[in-house]
Amino acid sequence: MSGCLDLSEWNFEKQGPAALDGEWEFITGESDYKNASPKDFFSIPSLWKGETTQGSPVHSKGKALYRLKLKLSPESIADSFYISGVLSVCNVLVNGKQVGSSGTVGSDVQSEKPEKHLITPSFAHDNGIVDIAIEVSNFHNKEGGINSSILFGSHEQIEDLINYRRISGAIIGGALLIMGIFHLVIFSMRRASRENLYFGGFCFVWCIATIFNPPSGFLAEEILSLDWSWYIKICLLPTGLAIPLLLVFYNSIFPQKYGKQICWLYSSIGGIYCVYTLITPPGAYSAAAFAYFLITRTAYIYLIASFLNDLRRKRKGAIYLAPGYLALFLAEFDEILFDLNIFGSADFTPYGTFIFILSYSLLMSARFAETLSRYELVSEELEVHKKKEQNHKMVQQHLSRKLDSLEKETIAVNRELTNVLARKTEEKKPDKRDLAVRLMNESLECWEKCTGKSKADLASESGIWNIYFEKDGYARTQTLDRYLSIETLPERPRLKNIYATAEFVISNCSQKAESTAQLEKNLNQLKKMS
Repeated sequence: MSGCLDLSEWNFEKQGPAALDGEWEFITGESDYKNASPKDFFSIPSLWKGETTQGSPVHSKGKALYRLKLKLSPESIADSFYISGVLSVCNVLVNGKQVGSSGTVGSDVQSEKPEKHLITPSFAHDNGIVDIAIEVSNFHNKEGGINSSILFGSHEQIEDLINYRRISGAIIGGALLIMGIFHLVIFSMRRASRENLYFGGFCFVWCIATIFNPPSGFLAEEILSLDWSWYIKICLLPTGLAIPLLLVFYNSIFPQKYGKQICWLYSSIGGIYCVYTLITPPGAYSAAAFAYFLITRTAYIYLIASFLNDLRRKRKGAIYLAPGYLALFLAEFDEILFDLNIFGSADFTPYGTFIFILSYSLLMSARFAETLSRYELVSEELEVHKKKEQNHKMVQQHLSRKLDSLEKETIAVNRELTNVLARKTEEKKPDKRDLAVRLMNESLECWEKCTGKSKADLASESGIWNIYFEKDGYARTQTLDRYLSIETLPERPRLKNIYATAEFVISNCSQKAESTAQLEKNLNQLKKMS
């Protein structure tokens, strides 16, 4: 268009805002644009590098003026601009009157004061001819120029455009914040699932990037009073953190052969980039930022290759990521075309990145739901097992009581048999083994009558006989029981234990001498026979 653009046939109501892309009159250094001669031209959008139309070199630092004459129809409703991507400061003049500014245009670092990243100046026209002049200075950024399309339309159209980008940015930023909190809460409850920590951090990083992105991050400018240079740094830092987090996260859900080494490499590079960004002046288009941009693209290549390999191997859940990687590819393609000045904006980039994150969130949610279902199934099985164990315990206790009752009846029968045998052999000289069994039964009977205690108490308090406790708490005296029947009496019984048992019972039943008289008689008789 070479400094002039005819928009008299442009229907703003139907076609929307017009992009003022093309060659503008371009004057470098301090100059009065009305008297500038000869004319030279330079394109918008583009960075300050290379040469002008007339072959003059363009440097990244300095001061320049852009000028464009528009021809509009008298009925045109267009009266506002949408200007972003100016490096570093600009003043906007229409028909010789200043209508907007993104800061103070200066001749050096001290006099130049950047303040805003996006302006929407408006003006009034009456004759259909609009003379636009944009004074630009750059002493703060690594690169200068205007690297985004300037849009021209009605005030309502520009406001709608801004509101649309702000609302979409708020929705995306809010959704990322909620996803980040959600996955960090899951990690706090289940520390073993570290993938939730990495994904939550990744969501927070992109939430910050969205909030501070100039077209959509109006809240950061309205609420936070940040220095301009720090605002630029915060816009750049998320890239240094997001790539390592994404790689670590992917390797945690789908471990790769050399995943740890790759994660360590890109984490180191990302850390160096973040430190460099913090300690150097703003450099959105610096060589370091561009180099890191290229390096991160190799990370995306690695991710896509790993994803396709996992998809081929039919790893569980990998299919959820297919829409995300398609959106990421389109977003990257859009951004590359923007950086090459083929497109005037990269509007699809935040949406593509959000779809990419959303696909990962879908995968994480599916995994969480599966884990929860598995946990509920295990809980049900555990509950059934507990009930079975409880029933088993009840049966065991019932059998123990039955066995105890049977054991008491057996002892009673043994005693009766012993007494019968004793009566039958009263006239005869008793056998030593018979006498030993009789003495043990009489000791136990005397103990129970005198003390009211059990056989287990006799074994425990005397310390002569061993006691065995079952799982249900029932005490057994297996060794002592063998001495209560002639059939179970050992071939070589321990007479010392029999003597000690009788003597222990006699000593504890001394108040009832009549109960222990026969016991003492049999004890003395057994000692004489030994």
